[in-house]
Amino acid sequence: MTVRNCGLLLILSLLTLIQAGCIAGGDMVQANAEKFLVAENVTPELTDRILHMKQLSAEEFAEFSKSPDSYVRHLIARNPYIPKDLMARMADDVIRVKRGVASNWSITPEIIGQYLKNKKLYWHLAENPGVPEQVLLTIFHSENMQQPYLSAFACNPRCPLPIRNAIIESTNDLAKRCLIQTDQWKKEGVFDKYPLFIKP
Repeated sequence: MTVRNCGLLLILSLLTLIQAGCIAGGDMVQANAEKFLVAENVTPELTDRILHMKQLSAEEFAEFSKSPDSYVRHLIARNPYIPKDLMARMADDVIRVKRGVASNWSITPEIIGQYLKNKKLYWHLAENPGVPEQVLLTIFHSENMQQPYLSAFACNPRCPLPIRNAIIESTNDLAKRCLIQTDQWKKEGVFDKYPLFIKP
C-alpha cells in the first residue's frame, strides 16, 4: 500500500482517508456513500460537500445524520464542521458511525473519554490530531496496542515524540512511510492551513 500526495485537496480527503492510504477502507466509505447519494438523487454539489467533509448547513447536517445509509452517516459524523450537540448524538450510533466520530478532528473531550472505553475505536483515535497527546500516549501504552497501531499514529501530524521514536525503531515499513509523508506535509505547511481542525 502506498501513500500518495494529492495536493491541498488531500486535506479534505484526510478527514476520510487519513493520509490517503495509511488506512484501508476510506475509499470504500466514500464509494458506498456516493452510490447511495446518487441513487437518492442528491445534487452533485451537495454530494461533493458530503463526500469531502465541506461545510454543510445546520439543516443538511440534521437531515443526513439520519440517513438510512451508515456510510453517509459516517461521513457526516467525521465532518469537522458538525455541530457539537449533533456529534454527541451520533457518538452512540452503530460502530461504523462511531469510527467517523472518533476520527473527527473536532472531537470533544467528553466523547474521547467515552471512546477510551472501547478499544475498537483506538485506531481512529490514534490517527486523530484532535486527540490530546496524553490520550495518544495512553492508547499507545495500552496492552498489545503498540505495533498494530503504529501506522495510525504515524498518520497523525501531532504524533508524540515517544511514539515517533518507536515507529522509527520498529520494523513496520508502512508506518515508517506514513511518518515520512506526514513529516513532509508538515514541512510544506499543509496542516497549518487548517487551524480549525488542529487544536492547540
